[in-house]
Amino acid sequence: MSEELQNVDALANEDTSGEKKTQSQILVEMASDVEFFHTPDEKAYAVIMIDGHEVAMPLRKKKFKRWLQMKFYEDFGKVAGSQAVEDALSMMEGAALFKGEKHEVHSRIAEHEGCIYIDLGNELHTSIEIAEDGWGIRLDPPVYFKRTNSMGVLPVPKKGGTIDQLKKFINYQHEDDFKMVVAWVLGAMRPNSPYPILVVQGEQGSSKSTTTKVTRSLIDPSETMPLRNLPKTEEELAIAASKAHIGAYDNISSLSNAISDTFCKIALGGSVAKRELYSDDEETVITVMKPSILNGISDVGKRPDLLDRSIMLNLPAIPEEKRTDEQTFWKKFEEERPYIIGAFLDVISSALGNIDNVELEHKPRMADFALWVTACEKALGWYPDEFMDIYKRNRSRGVEQSLETDPLAVAVLEFMENRAEWTGTPTAAYEALSEYVEDRRDRAWPTSRSIRGRLTRIAPGLRSQGIHYIDLGTEKNKRMLKLKRDDKPEIDEDVIL
Repeated sequence: MSEELQNVDALANEDTSGEKKTQSQILVEMASDVEFFHTPDEKAYAVIMIDGHEVAMPLRKKKFKRWLQMKFYEDFGKVAGSQAVEDALSMMEGAALFKGEKHEVHSRIAEHEGCIYIDLGNELHTSIEIAEDGWGIRLDPPVYFKRTNSMGVLPVPKKGGTIDQLKKFINYQHEDDFKMVVAWVLGAMRPNSPYPILVVQGEQGSSKSTTTKVTRSLIDPSETMPLRNLPKTEEELAIAASKAHIGAYDNISSLSNAISDTFCKIALGGSVAKRELYSDDEETVITVMKPSILNGISDVGKRPDLLDRSIMLNLPAIPEEKRTDEQTFWKKFEEERPYIIGAFLDVISSALGNIDNVELEHKPRMADFALWVTACEKALGWYPDEFMDIYKRNRSRGVEQSLETDPLAVAVLEFMENRAEWTGTPTAAYEALSEYVEDRRDRAWPTSRSIRGRLTRIAPGLRSQGIHYIDLGTEKNKRMLKLKRDDKPEIDEDVIL
Protein backbone atom coordinates (compact mmCIF):
# COMPACT_ATOMS: atom_id res chain seq x y z
CA MET A 1 0.00 0.00 0.00
CA SER A 2 1.34 3.46 -0.87
CA GLU A 3 2.26 5.93 1.91
CA GLU A 4 -0.51 8.30 0.76
CA LEU A 5 -3.14 5.55 0.92
CA GLN A 6 -1.88 4.44 4.34
CA ASN A 7 -2.29 8.00 5.64
CA VAL A 8 -5.84 8.20 4.29
CA ASP A 9 -6.63 4.83 5.81
CA ALA A 10 -5.23 5.85 9.18
CA LEU A 11 -7.14 9.13 9.16
CA ALA A 12 -10.39 7.39 8.29
CA ASN A 13 -9.87 4.88 11.07
CA GLU A 14 -9.28 7.45 13.82
CA ASP A 15 -12.01 9.44 15.54
CA THR A 16 -11.65 12.76 17.39
CA SER A 17 -10.58 11.07 20.62
CA GLY A 18 -7.66 9.42 18.89
CA GLU A 19 -9.18 5.93 19.05
CA LYS A 20 -9.23 3.89 15.89
CA LYS A 21 -12.61 3.15 14.33
CA THR A 22 -13.55 -0.34 13.32
CA GLN A 23 -14.43 -1.13 9.73
CA SER A 24 -18.04 -1.71 10.74
CA GLN A 25 -18.21 1.77 12.28
CA ILE A 26 -16.79 3.26 9.10
CA LEU A 27 -19.33 1.37 6.99
CA VAL A 28 -22.18 2.68 9.12
CA GLU A 29 -20.86 6.24 8.84
CA MET A 30 -20.57 5.87 5.06
CA ALA A 31 -24.29 5.13 4.98
CA SER A 32 -25.19 8.10 7.19
CA ASP A 33 -27.05 9.82 4.35
CA VAL A 34 -28.98 6.66 3.44
CA GLU A 35 -32.65 6.51 4.38
CA PHE A 36 -33.59 3.33 6.23
CA PHE A 37 -37.17 2.09 6.64
CA HIS A 38 -39.09 -1.12 7.24
CA THR A 39 -42.13 -2.77 5.70
CA PRO A 40 -45.25 -3.85 7.62
CA ASP A 41 -43.83 -7.39 7.80
CA GLU A 42 -40.60 -5.98 9.33
CA LYS A 43 -38.27 -6.29 6.36
CA ALA A 44 -35.47 -3.70 6.53
CA TYR A 45 -34.80 -1.52 3.47
CA ALA A 46 -32.34 1.18 2.43
CA VAL A 47 -32.99 3.94 -0.11
CA ILE A 48 -29.87 4.69 -2.12
CA MET A 49 -29.15 6.87 -5.14
CA ILE A 50 -28.22 5.09 -8.37
CA ASP A 51 -27.65 7.20 -11.48
CA GLY A 52 -29.67 10.00 -9.93
CA HIS A 53 -32.64 7.80 -9.01
CA GLU A 54 -33.81 6.69 -5.57
CA VAL A 55 -33.85 2.89 -5.35
CA ALA A 56 -35.19 0.84 -2.43
CA MET A 57 -33.08 -2.22 -1.65
CA PRO A 58 -33.56 -4.93 0.99
CA LEU A 59 -30.70 -4.71 3.48
CA ARG A 60 -30.17 -8.43 3.59
CA LYS A 61 -29.96 -8.98 -0.18
CA LYS A 62 -26.64 -9.29 -2.00
CA LYS A 63 -27.11 -6.14 -4.05
CA PHE A 64 -27.04 -3.77 -1.05
CA LYS A 65 -24.07 -5.61 0.44
CA ARG A 66 -22.21 -5.22 -2.85
CA TRP A 67 -23.06 -1.51 -2.93
CA LEU A 68 -21.73 -1.07 0.60
CA GLN A 69 -18.52 -2.96 -0.18
CA MET A 70 -18.04 -0.96 -3.38
CA LYS A 71 -18.34 2.34 -1.47
CA PHE A 72 -15.74 1.18 1.05
CA TYR A 73 -13.34 0.13 -1.69
CA GLU A 74 -13.79 3.41 -3.56
CA ASP A 75 -12.86 5.39 -0.43
CA PHE A 76 -10.05 3.22 0.97
CA GLY A 77 -8.81 1.03 -1.86
CA LYS A 78 -9.31 -2.21 0.04
CA VAL A 79 -12.09 -4.70 0.67
CA ALA A 80 -14.05 -4.53 3.92
CA GLY A 81 -13.99 -7.72 5.96
CA SER A 82 -17.06 -9.94 5.74
CA GLN A 83 -17.63 -9.81 9.49
CA ALA A 84 -17.38 -6.01 9.46
CA VAL A 85 -20.00 -5.87 6.71
CA GLU A 86 -22.25 -8.22 8.67
CA ASP A 87 -21.89 -6.16 11.86
CA ALA A 88 -22.64 -2.94 9.96
CA LEU A 89 -25.72 -4.48 8.34
CA SER A 90 -27.00 -5.56 11.76
CA MET A 91 -26.70 -1.97 13.04
CA MET A 92 -28.42 -0.60 9.94
CA GLU A 93 -31.16 -3.17 10.25
CA GLY A 94 -31.78 -2.05 13.82
CA ALA A 95 -32.02 1.56 12.65
CA ALA A 96 -34.51 0.56 9.92
CA LEU A 97 -36.70 -1.46 12.29
CA PHE A 98 -36.70 0.80 15.35
CA LYS A 99 -36.04 4.30 14.01
CA GLY A 100 -37.11 4.11 10.39
CA GLU A 101 -40.59 4.82 9.05
CA LYS A 102 -42.95 2.11 7.87
CA HIS A 103 -43.55 1.90 4.12
CA GLU A 104 -44.99 -0.64 1.70
CA VAL A 105 -42.70 -1.96 -1.03
CA HIS A 106 -44.60 -3.04 -4.11
CA SER A 107 -44.02 -5.50 -6.89
CA ARG A 108 -44.82 -3.91 -10.28
CA ILE A 109 -48.15 -2.26 -9.30
CA ALA A 110 -49.09 0.17 -6.50
CA GLU A 111 -51.80 2.63 -5.53
CA HIS A 112 -51.27 6.03 -3.90
CA GLU A 113 -53.75 8.84 -3.27
CA GLY A 114 -56.21 7.64 -5.88
CA CYS A 115 -53.63 6.98 -8.61
CA ILE A 116 -52.27 3.68 -9.89
CA TYR A 117 -48.55 3.27 -10.57
CA ILE A 118 -47.02 0.56 -12.76
CA ASP A 119 -43.25 0.05 -12.65
CA LEU A 120 -41.83 -0.18 -16.17
CA GLY A 121 -38.88 -2.15 -14.81
CA ASN A 122 -36.31 -0.17 -16.78
CA GLU A 123 -32.95 1.28 -15.73
CA LEU A 124 -34.42 4.76 -15.38
CA HIS A 125 -36.82 3.47 -12.71
CA THR A 126 -39.74 5.19 -14.42
CA SER A 127 -43.38 4.32 -13.81
CA ILE A 128 -46.73 4.77 -15.44
CA GLU A 129 -49.02 7.06 -13.42
CA ILE A 130 -52.75 6.54 -14.03
CA ALA A 131 -55.23 9.10 -12.72
CA GLU A 132 -58.87 9.94 -13.38
CA ASP A 133 -57.88 12.53 -15.97
CA GLY A 134 -55.43 10.38 -17.91
CA TRP A 135 -52.05 8.68 -17.69
CA GLY A 136 -48.41 9.47 -18.32
CA ILE A 137 -44.81 8.52 -17.45
CA ARG A 138 -43.38 9.63 -14.11
CA LEU A 139 -39.69 9.67 -13.21
CA ASP A 140 -40.15 9.93 -9.44
CA PRO A 141 -43.17 7.86 -8.35
CA PRO A 142 -44.26 8.46 -4.72
CA VAL A 143 -44.11 4.72 -3.93
CA TYR A 144 -41.32 2.17 -3.53
CA PHE A 145 -40.99 -0.74 -5.94
CA LYS A 146 -38.87 -3.85 -5.55
CA ARG A 147 -37.10 -5.58 -8.41
CA THR A 148 -36.12 -9.22 -8.96
CA ASN A 149 -33.62 -10.73 -11.37
CA SER A 150 -36.42 -12.27 -13.44
CA MET A 151 -38.41 -9.05 -13.80
CA GLY A 152 -38.88 -7.94 -17.40
CA VAL A 153 -39.15 -4.46 -18.88
CA LEU A 154 -42.49 -3.07 -20.02
CA PRO A 155 -42.36 -0.90 -23.14
CA VAL A 156 -43.29 2.74 -22.80
CA PRO A 157 -47.02 2.68 -23.67
CA LYS A 158 -48.35 4.66 -26.60
CA LYS A 159 -51.67 6.32 -27.26
CA GLY A 160 -53.85 5.61 -30.27
CA GLY A 161 -54.22 1.84 -29.95
CA THR A 162 -57.24 -0.36 -29.28
CA ILE A 163 -57.77 -3.40 -27.08
CA ASP A 164 -59.07 -5.30 -30.11
CA GLN A 165 -55.47 -5.35 -31.40
CA LEU A 166 -54.90 -8.05 -28.78
CA LYS A 167 -57.19 -10.45 -30.68
CA LYS A 168 -54.44 -11.24 -33.18
CA PHE A 169 -52.11 -12.53 -30.49
CA ILE A 170 -54.22 -14.80 -28.27
CA ASN A 171 -56.33 -17.84 -29.06
CA TYR A 172 -59.96 -17.89 -27.97
CA GLN A 173 -63.19 -19.58 -28.96
CA HIS A 174 -65.93 -16.98 -28.55
CA GLU A 175 -66.18 -13.21 -28.21
CA ASP A 176 -67.26 -13.77 -24.61
CA ASP A 177 -63.93 -15.53 -23.96
CA PHE A 178 -61.96 -12.61 -25.38
CA LYS A 179 -63.89 -10.21 -23.17
CA MET A 180 -63.10 -12.35 -20.13
CA VAL A 181 -59.37 -12.10 -20.99
CA VAL A 182 -59.79 -8.32 -21.20
CA ALA A 183 -61.57 -8.35 -17.83
CA TRP A 184 -58.79 -10.42 -16.26
CA VAL A 185 -56.08 -8.05 -17.54
CA LEU A 186 -57.98 -5.04 -16.19
CA GLY A 187 -58.35 -6.78 -12.84
CA ALA A 188 -54.64 -7.63 -12.72
CA MET A 189 -53.78 -3.95 -13.32
CA ARG A 190 -55.60 -2.89 -10.14
CA PRO A 191 -53.58 -3.02 -6.92
CA ASN A 192 -54.74 -4.29 -3.54
CA SER A 193 -57.78 -6.18 -4.74
CA PRO A 194 -58.71 -9.88 -4.95
CA TYR A 195 -57.74 -11.37 -8.31
CA PRO A 196 -59.51 -14.14 -10.22
CA ILE A 197 -57.34 -17.02 -11.40
CA LEU A 198 -57.09 -17.30 -15.18
CA VAL A 199 -57.38 -20.99 -16.12
CA VAL A 200 -56.34 -21.68 -19.72
CA GLN A 201 -57.24 -25.14 -21.02
CA GLY A 202 -57.00 -26.77 -24.41
CA GLU A 203 -55.58 -29.66 -26.39
CA GLN A 204 -52.00 -29.82 -27.58
CA GLY A 205 -51.45 -27.18 -30.25
CA SER A 206 -54.09 -24.75 -28.99
CA SER A 207 -51.50 -22.08 -28.11
CA LYS A 208 -51.99 -22.27 -24.35
CA SER A 209 -48.43 -21.23 -23.50
CA THR A 210 -48.35 -18.41 -26.03
CA THR A 211 -51.72 -17.06 -24.88
CA THR A 212 -50.43 -17.18 -21.29
CA LYS A 213 -47.16 -15.37 -22.12
CA VAL A 214 -48.88 -12.69 -24.20
CA THR A 215 -51.44 -11.99 -21.47
CA ARG A 216 -48.79 -11.77 -18.76
CA SER A 217 -46.51 -9.55 -20.86
CA LEU A 218 -49.11 -6.78 -20.92
CA ILE A 219 -48.63 -6.24 -17.19
CA ASP A 220 -45.72 -8.09 -15.63
CA PRO A 221 -43.31 -9.58 -18.21
CA SER A 222 -40.43 -11.77 -17.13
CA GLU A 223 -37.19 -11.96 -19.10
CA THR A 224 -35.96 -15.25 -17.67
CA MET A 225 -39.10 -17.06 -16.51
CA PRO A 226 -42.31 -16.01 -18.31
CA LEU A 227 -43.74 -19.42 -17.46
CA ARG A 228 -42.72 -21.69 -14.63
CA ASN A 229 -43.38 -25.21 -13.44
CA LEU A 230 -45.85 -25.70 -10.65
CA PRO A 231 -44.19 -25.65 -7.18
CA LYS A 232 -44.62 -28.82 -5.18
CA THR A 233 -45.45 -27.37 -1.76
CA GLU A 234 -47.63 -24.64 -0.30
CA GLU A 235 -44.54 -22.83 0.99
CA GLU A 236 -42.76 -22.92 -2.39
CA LEU A 237 -45.89 -21.63 -4.15
CA ALA A 238 -46.27 -18.74 -1.69
CA ILE A 239 -42.60 -17.78 -2.13
CA ALA A 240 -42.93 -17.93 -5.94
CA ALA A 241 -46.06 -15.75 -5.79
CA SER A 242 -44.30 -13.15 -3.64
CA LYS A 243 -41.52 -12.66 -6.20
CA ALA A 244 -43.64 -11.20 -9.02
CA HIS A 245 -46.96 -9.51 -9.55
CA ILE A 246 -48.23 -12.33 -11.79
CA GLY A 247 -47.48 -16.01 -11.41
CA ALA A 248 -47.84 -17.96 -14.67
CA TYR A 249 -47.71 -21.75 -14.33
CA ASP A 250 -47.32 -23.92 -17.41
CA ASN A 251 -48.43 -27.39 -18.48
CA ILE A 252 -50.32 -28.36 -15.32
CA SER A 253 -51.80 -31.85 -15.31
CA SER A 254 -53.45 -31.72 -11.89
CA LEU A 255 -53.50 -29.78 -8.63
CA SER A 256 -53.26 -31.35 -5.20
CA ASN A 257 -55.83 -30.24 -2.65
CA ALA A 258 -53.18 -28.29 -0.71
CA ILE A 259 -51.90 -26.45 -3.80
CA SER A 260 -55.46 -25.73 -4.95
CA ASP A 261 -56.26 -24.22 -1.55
CA THR A 262 -53.07 -22.12 -1.68
CA PHE A 263 -54.06 -20.66 -5.05
CA CYS A 264 -57.36 -19.64 -3.43
CA LYS A 265 -55.42 -17.88 -0.66
CA ILE A 266 -53.23 -16.10 -3.19
CA ALA A 267 -56.29 -14.95 -5.16
CA LEU A 268 -58.13 -13.45 -2.19
CA GLY A 269 -55.15 -12.51 -0.04
CA GLY A 270 -53.86 -14.94 2.55
CA SER A 271 -50.84 -15.97 4.57
CA VAL A 272 -48.58 -19.00 4.61
CA ALA A 273 -46.24 -19.62 7.55
CA LYS A 274 -42.80 -21.18 7.27
CA ARG A 275 -40.22 -21.91 9.94
CA GLU A 276 -37.52 -19.27 10.08
CA LEU A 277 -34.09 -20.52 9.04
CA TYR A 278 -31.88 -21.66 11.93
CA SER A 279 -34.75 -21.25 14.38
CA ASP A 280 -36.91 -23.76 16.21
CA ASP A 281 -39.69 -21.48 17.43
CA GLU A 282 -39.78 -18.52 15.01
CA GLU A 283 -41.97 -18.37 11.92
CA THR A 284 -41.83 -16.23 8.81
CA VAL A 285 -45.26 -15.36 7.49
CA ILE A 286 -45.64 -14.82 3.74
CA THR A 287 -48.73 -12.77 2.93
CA VAL A 288 -49.66 -12.48 -0.74
CA MET A 289 -52.55 -11.37 -2.95
CA LYS A 290 -51.55 -11.74 -6.58
CA PRO A 291 -52.99 -12.69 -9.98
CA SER A 292 -52.25 -16.20 -11.28
CA ILE A 293 -52.49 -17.93 -14.65
CA LEU A 294 -52.70 -21.73 -14.86
CA ASN A 295 -52.61 -23.62 -18.12
CA GLY A 296 -52.97 -27.29 -18.96
CA ILE A 297 -54.56 -29.71 -21.40
CA SER A 298 -57.81 -30.21 -19.50
CA ASP A 299 -59.47 -30.01 -16.10
CA VAL A 300 -56.65 -27.95 -14.57
CA GLY A 301 -58.88 -27.09 -11.62
CA LYS A 302 -61.36 -29.48 -10.06
CA ARG A 303 -62.22 -28.18 -6.62
CA PRO A 304 -65.31 -25.94 -6.56
CA ASP A 305 -63.72 -23.27 -4.35
CA LEU A 306 -60.85 -22.77 -6.83
CA LEU A 307 -63.11 -22.79 -9.90
CA ASP A 308 -65.46 -20.32 -8.22
CA ARG A 309 -62.50 -17.91 -8.06
CA SER A 310 -61.48 -18.56 -11.66
CA ILE A 311 -62.05 -17.39 -15.21
CA MET A 312 -62.21 -20.41 -17.49
CA LEU A 313 -60.83 -20.37 -21.04
CA ASN A 314 -61.16 -23.45 -23.25
CA LEU A 315 -59.01 -22.83 -26.31
CA PRO A 316 -59.85 -24.33 -29.71
CA ALA A 317 -57.21 -26.13 -31.75
CA ILE A 318 -55.39 -23.93 -34.27
CA PRO A 319 -55.45 -25.28 -37.87
CA GLU A 320 -52.00 -25.74 -39.39
CA GLU A 321 -52.70 -23.25 -42.19
CA LYS A 322 -53.30 -20.49 -39.60
CA ARG A 323 -50.07 -21.00 -37.69
CA THR A 324 -47.14 -18.60 -37.96
CA ASP A 325 -43.50 -18.88 -37.01
CA GLU A 326 -42.37 -17.68 -33.57
CA GLN A 327 -40.04 -14.95 -34.82
CA THR A 328 -42.69 -13.28 -36.99
CA PHE A 329 -45.35 -13.60 -34.29
CA TRP A 330 -43.31 -12.00 -31.49
CA LYS A 331 -41.88 -9.29 -33.73
CA LYS A 332 -45.39 -8.21 -34.68
CA PHE A 333 -46.57 -8.41 -31.07
CA GLU A 334 -43.70 -6.25 -29.81
CA GLU A 335 -44.60 -3.62 -32.42
CA GLU A 336 -48.21 -3.46 -31.22
CA ARG A 337 -47.76 -4.14 -27.50
CA PRO A 338 -47.17 -0.46 -26.52
CA TYR A 339 -50.45 0.54 -28.21
CA ILE A 340 -52.40 -2.34 -26.63
CA ILE A 341 -51.10 -1.42 -23.17
CA GLY A 342 -51.96 2.23 -23.81
CA ALA A 343 -55.53 1.25 -24.68
CA PHE A 344 -55.86 -0.64 -21.38
CA LEU A 345 -54.52 2.41 -19.52
CA ASP A 346 -57.21 4.57 -21.13
CA VAL A 347 -59.87 2.21 -19.78
CA ILE A 348 -58.34 2.13 -16.28
CA SER A 349 -58.22 5.94 -16.15
CA SER A 350 -61.93 6.03 -16.99
CA ALA A 351 -62.70 3.38 -14.36
CA LEU A 352 -60.93 5.39 -11.63
CA GLY A 353 -63.38 8.23 -12.26
CA ASN A 354 -66.38 5.91 -12.48
CA ILE A 355 -65.84 3.33 -9.73
CA ASP A 356 -67.67 5.29 -7.00
CA ASN A 357 -70.84 5.41 -9.13
CA VAL A 358 -71.07 1.65 -9.72
CA GLU A 359 -73.36 -0.69 -7.81
CA LEU A 360 -74.00 -4.38 -8.39
CA GLU A 361 -77.47 -5.78 -7.90
CA HIS A 362 -76.08 -9.25 -7.19
CA LYS A 363 -72.53 -9.61 -5.89
CA PRO A 364 -70.59 -12.71 -6.98
CA ARG A 365 -67.78 -14.39 -5.06
CA MET A 366 -65.17 -12.03 -6.53
CA ALA A 367 -67.26 -8.92 -5.90
CA ASP A 368 -64.40 -6.37 -5.93
CA PHE A 369 -63.20 -7.66 -9.27
CA ALA A 370 -66.73 -7.57 -10.70
CA LEU A 371 -67.27 -4.02 -9.45
CA TRP A 372 -64.00 -2.86 -11.03
CA VAL A 373 -64.65 -4.36 -14.47
CA THR A 374 -68.22 -3.04 -14.41
CA ALA A 375 -66.71 0.42 -13.87
CA CYS A 376 -64.67 -0.19 -17.05
CA GLU A 377 -67.68 -1.08 -19.23
CA LYS A 378 -68.38 2.42 -20.55
CA ALA A 379 -64.80 2.95 -21.77
CA LEU A 380 -64.81 -0.54 -23.29
CA GLY A 381 -67.98 0.19 -25.25
CA TRP A 382 -69.85 -2.70 -23.60
CA TYR A 383 -73.54 -2.42 -22.81
CA PRO A 384 -74.51 -1.89 -19.12
CA ASP A 385 -74.05 -5.05 -17.04
CA GLU A 386 -72.59 -6.93 -20.01
CA PHE A 387 -69.64 -8.03 -17.94
CA MET A 388 -71.84 -9.60 -15.25
CA ASP A 389 -73.82 -11.49 -17.91
CA ILE A 390 -70.63 -12.91 -19.42
CA TYR A 391 -69.08 -13.58 -16.02
CA LYS A 392 -72.10 -15.57 -14.83
CA ARG A 393 -71.96 -17.74 -17.93
CA ASN A 394 -68.24 -18.30 -17.43
CA ARG A 395 -68.75 -19.25 -13.79
CA SER A 396 -71.46 -21.69 -14.83
CA ARG A 397 -68.88 -23.47 -16.98
CA GLY A 398 -66.57 -23.66 -13.99
CA VAL A 399 -69.32 -25.14 -11.84
CA GLU A 400 -70.08 -27.74 -14.50
CA GLN A 401 -66.39 -28.69 -14.72
CA SER A 402 -66.12 -29.07 -10.95
CA LEU A 403 -69.13 -31.40 -10.92
CA GLU A 404 -68.06 -33.44 -13.93
CA THR A 405 -64.60 -34.13 -12.49
CA ASP A 406 -65.73 -34.94 -8.94
CA PRO A 407 -66.91 -38.57 -8.55
CA LEU A 408 -68.91 -37.72 -5.43
CA ALA A 409 -70.80 -34.95 -7.24
CA VAL A 410 -71.53 -37.29 -10.15
CA ALA A 411 -72.79 -39.91 -7.71
CA VAL A 412 -75.07 -37.43 -5.91
CA LEU A 413 -76.58 -36.24 -9.21
CA GLU A 414 -77.29 -39.81 -10.30
CA PHE A 415 -78.59 -40.80 -6.86
CA MET A 416 -81.00 -37.88 -6.71
CA GLU A 417 -82.15 -38.12 -10.31
CA ASN A 418 -85.46 -39.77 -9.37
CA ARG A 419 -85.70 -38.67 -5.73
CA ALA A 420 -87.31 -35.59 -4.18
CA GLU A 421 -85.26 -35.90 -0.98
CA TRP A 422 -83.21 -38.31 1.10
CA THR A 423 -82.26 -38.26 4.80
CA GLY A 424 -79.78 -40.45 6.63
CA THR A 425 -76.53 -40.70 8.57
CA PRO A 426 -73.12 -40.05 7.00
CA THR A 427 -72.49 -43.80 6.97
CA ALA A 428 -75.78 -44.42 5.22
CA ALA A 429 -74.99 -41.67 2.71
CA TYR A 430 -71.59 -43.23 2.06
CA GLU A 431 -73.10 -46.66 1.43
CA ALA A 432 -75.92 -45.34 -0.76
CA LEU A 433 -73.70 -43.13 -2.90
CA SER A 434 -70.99 -45.79 -3.21
CA GLU A 435 -73.37 -47.74 -5.45
CA TYR A 436 -72.75 -45.06 -8.08
CA VAL A 437 -68.94 -45.21 -8.18
CA GLU A 438 -66.85 -47.81 -9.98
CA ASP A 439 -64.09 -48.10 -7.39
CA ARG A 440 -64.38 -47.07 -3.74
CA ARG A 441 -60.59 -47.30 -3.50
CA ASP A 442 -60.22 -44.33 -5.84
CA ARG A 443 -58.32 -41.61 -3.96
CA ALA A 444 -60.90 -39.07 -5.12
CA TRP A 445 -63.68 -41.02 -3.37
CA PRO A 446 -64.37 -40.01 0.25
CA THR A 447 -64.46 -42.23 3.30
CA SER A 448 -67.51 -42.54 5.53
CA ARG A 449 -65.81 -40.12 7.91
CA SER A 450 -64.90 -37.49 5.31
CA ILE A 451 -68.11 -37.53 3.31
CA ARG A 452 -69.73 -34.68 5.29
CA GLY A 453 -66.82 -32.35 4.57
CA ARG A 454 -66.78 -33.31 0.90
CA LEU A 455 -70.53 -32.72 0.55
CA THR A 456 -70.10 -29.31 2.16
CA ARG A 457 -67.36 -28.43 -0.32
CA ILE A 458 -69.40 -29.36 -3.41
CA ALA A 459 -72.68 -27.92 -2.05
CA PRO A 460 -72.54 -24.71 -4.19
CA GLY A 461 -72.14 -26.74 -7.37
CA LEU A 462 -74.94 -29.11 -6.38
CA ARG A 463 -77.25 -26.15 -5.70
CA SER A 464 -76.65 -24.92 -9.24
CA GLN A 465 -78.12 -28.24 -10.37
CA GLY A 466 -81.10 -27.96 -8.03
CA ILE A 467 -79.85 -30.25 -5.26
CA HIS A 468 -79.48 -28.91 -1.72
CA TYR A 469 -77.21 -30.53 0.84
CA ILE A 470 -78.29 -29.85 4.44
CA ASP A 471 -76.45 -30.89 7.60
CA LEU A 472 -79.27 -31.48 10.09
CA GLY A 473 -76.96 -31.81 13.08
CA THR A 474 -77.41 -34.46 15.73
CA GLU A 475 -80.77 -36.16 16.20
CA LYS A 476 -81.13 -38.89 18.83
CA ASN A 477 -77.35 -39.14 19.16
CA LYS A 478 -76.97 -39.59 15.40
CA ARG A 479 -75.59 -37.15 12.89
CA MET A 480 -78.15 -36.66 10.11
CA LEU A 481 -77.78 -35.36 6.57
CA LYS A 482 -80.36 -34.41 3.96
CA LEU A 483 -80.29 -34.18 0.18
CA LYS A 484 -83.24 -32.33 -1.33
CA ARG A 485 -84.12 -31.64 -4.95
CA ASP A 486 -85.25 -28.20 -6.03
CA ASP A 487 -87.11 -27.85 -9.32
CA LYS A 488 -85.67 -24.35 -9.87
CA PRO A 489 -81.86 -24.57 -9.80
CA GLU A 490 -79.85 -21.35 -9.73
CA ILE A 491 -76.20 -20.45 -9.90
CA ASP A 492 -75.25 -19.95 -6.28
CA GLU A 493 -73.31 -16.77 -5.56
CA ASP A 494 -71.77 -17.96 -2.28
CA VAL A 495 -69.15 -20.61 -1.64
CA ILE A 496 -69.06 -22.68 1.51
CA LEU A 497 -65.41 -23.27 2.31
